[in-house]
Amino acid sequence: FISSRADSTQIKSPNIVSTKKGSKSNIVLPDGTKVWINADTRLSYNENAWEKSREVELLGEAYFDVVKDKKRPFIVHTKVMDVRVTGTAFNIRAYPDEKNSATTLLRGSVEVYLKKKKGEKITLATNEKLVVQNNYVQDGKLNVKANSNEAAIQLLTIKVNPVDSTAKETEWINNKLVFDNELFEDIIPVLERRFNTKIELQRKIISDRKFSGTFEDDSLKDALESFKFSIGFNYTIYKDKVVIY
Repeated sequence: FISSRADSTQIKSPNIVSTKKGSKSNIVLPDGTKVWINADTRLSYNENAWEKSREVELLGEAYFDVVKDKKRPFIVHTKVMDVRVTGTAFNIRAYPDEKNSATTLLRGSVEVYLKKKKGEKITLATNEKLVVQNNYVQDGKLNVKANSNEAAIQLLTIKVNPVDSTAKETEWINNKLVFDNELFEDIIPVLERRFNTKIELQRKIISDRKFSGTFEDDSLKDALESFKFSIGFNYTIYKDKVVIY
């Protein structure tokens, strides 16, 4: 049981922190919990009710470093899952325009409750990542269907850099974009948010090509040049749009 709220949209009189494409932010919540907020994200919470319940709603991506409080669990509500912790560090990615939502645990433990599988809890250990397809539907008690060849629900172990213990899932905090054998069609919305642009892909055939690489403080043109060389395409940059052909 997570909360007295049946619907996470019922947080009353919320404080809202939102970021636009091309921008990031960070805040400290009333209990001292630190939150880094990625581009094109909306985070809401009720400061007046914080003493009783530490609950936030997330649309987009954020990294949380939660102050420990066993009496008041910290709960993040997203469209497809609720994540419950007492004190830990974790990342949640829940953009509505992407195929998947993901929770990545860097320290401690979290409990994830999938909204379409009532009563079922998935507990993550350090350096584990739960990926859930946003459009999955439950068929009976055990079978889960989704519009893809991939499993609708995946529990993965993340790769951690042995030098500094960082993971690609949270490198956005350090202003880096890290891709590891990812489909170009999945990379496009990441680029759109990072560079505040719209990308029109006129050659659909290249959407299935994969890319690995890291960008740090690169311009949009620098990034596109790397993709052009690796994937093979031409492009034109307009004021607020990129056309790939």
